[in-house]
Amino acid sequence: MGLKRLPRTYRGYERFLDEYEAERFTFDPSNRRVTEATLRIFAGWFPAPLRPAVTRAAIALMDEPLRQALGQPRQPAWLATELHRVLRLRARALRLVPPRPESRPYRHNARTYPMGYSLTNLGPATG
Repeated sequence: MGLKRLPRTYRGYERFLDEYEAERFTFDPSNRRVTEATLRIFAGWFPAPLRPAVTRAAIALMDEPLRQALGQPRQPAWLATELHRVLRLRARALRLVPPRPESRPYRHNARTYPMGYSLTNLGPATG
């Protein structure tokens, strides 16, 4: 891949990624369009009355530089705090669940593009 001068430690990678984001994460209208389309798809997996809350939750889980680069509205701090708490509780509960038997492997449900897709039609419009 031609990658050069990569950090040798975990802390070095953290610094590298933070610097990369600070330099390159900037808002562009295409970011907002792609994010809003993605959020509509994701929220569409839930019953209609829950969709606004699902969208707000997804935005609340974004870190601040990402949220700004994607042009999404700030969510209340309490919402992000509660979501992280609930996800930590879920993780603890899942540790107690036995592993999925090999006779019932995970199957990906391709509900995102039920009619298929063309690679040329994915992503933001250019121009």
